[in-house]
Order: sequence, then C-alpha cells, then structure tokens
Amino acid sequence: MWINQISTGKLGFHQSELLAEEIEKELDIPVINNILIRNKHTLPQVKLENSKQRKENIEQAFQINPNFKNNLENKKIILIDDISTTGATLEECTKALKPLKPKKIIGLVVARG
Repeated sequence: MWINQISTGKLGFHQSELLAEEIEKELDIPVINNILIRNKHTLPQVKLENSKQRKENIEQAFQINPNFKNNLENKKIILIDDISTTGATLEECTKALKPLKPKKIIGLVVARG
C-alpha cells in the first residue's frame, strides 16, 4: 500500500503531508509525495460557490509525474486530503492515477467542508 497526499501546489503549510507522515509512522506504510503533479493553475476550491464550479475548476488539473518510475500495478493507493467538500479533487486525482493500474484507490479525508 502506498500513500500519496494531495498537494495544493502552494508554498507553506501542507496539512495533507503532515497527516501522511503520521500515518506512515503509525502503520508503516510508505509515503510517496511525487506520484501526481499539478499541470494547471486552479483557483482554491473553497473560493468557488458550488459543486459544478469546483468540478470544472479542478478538471484535468493533475497528471502522473513523468519522473515517477515505481510500478503501482495491482497496488493499493491511499490519497490523503485535509478537507473535502464535493470530492472533486479526489475524483480528479483518481482519474489521473488510473493509467498506473492500481488494484484500489482509497480516499482518506480528515474533514468535510
């Protein structure tokens, strides 16, 4: 099982990264921070009014990092995000990860907005 936290691409405090590090320590599950990268600038999801705007905003915003070389076929992946309102970010990350052919992708969210 591998963990990839969802990065906002912003500099500064990364709640998801801290959560992933704690889970790694407690459960001895490796964290990989570079599976996905943002391929387009998006507005912060919290600033958008409804689920349609959030889905459109984040659509195709992630891609597999071209420098990522691990084989994740038939592996389980846990995506960690600090907050989820509509699930649009987790959904887009899941779509981007599918070409790696993981066995299962699990979304772990600490708070729901």
